[in-house]
Amino acid sequence: MTRPTGNAAGVCVFPCSFAQERLWFLDRLVPGSSSYNTDIAVRFPTPCDLEALRLALNEIVARHEVLRTTFVAVDGRPYQVIAEALVLDLPLIEIAGGDTGAAMQEARRIAAARSRWPSPLGALAIQYADYAVWQRQRLGEAEIAAEVAWWAETLAQLPTIELPCDHPALPSAPSPTRSLPSRSWSKSSSPSAT
Repeated sequence: MTRPTGNAAGVCVFPCSFAQERLWFLDRLVPGSSSYNTDIAVRFPTPCDLEALRLALNEIVARHEVLRTTFVAVDGRPYQVIAEALVLDLPLIEIAGGDTGAAMQEARRIAAARSRWPSPLGALAIQYADYAVWQRQRLGEAEIAAEVAWWAETLAQLPTIELPCDHPALPSAPSPTRSLPSRSWSKSSSPSAT
């Protein structure tokens, strides 16, 4: 598979995988939703070598294109846009007084020495964009149409099943003015507790 090269701005454009296209559609349906975002908190030992952390994070971003990927729509269809480079900055905000000049000079010397070391991580043989291209080539419109036709015929032969519903249906899409109902479960409220 031939990968496109970046343009003058160092940007490559790829088709989206079906999973990326699905998430893009959901973001258009409910703009700004954080449903598929995951946040974590990480506690670092003190003192933390912030320059080493910055270098490590930038190494990961440089190695994994998906962390440098944004999406654009062209004629209503999403595409991956992969920046050739992205440098993360970790600003340090000092909240306590003290002389940090010597420490900052030492951190700069360490960072300069580390920048000359070769990375212990090799280049990845395949990136997510390569998978998206492969997936789109393997499952073109004709193949997808054949799959949909097969499933439609297969499922059309099955009887309709009426399933009981013991809870009201949730709204189809949450909006900023409407929140989803929530419920706390305890042993006394579970169906098996009666």
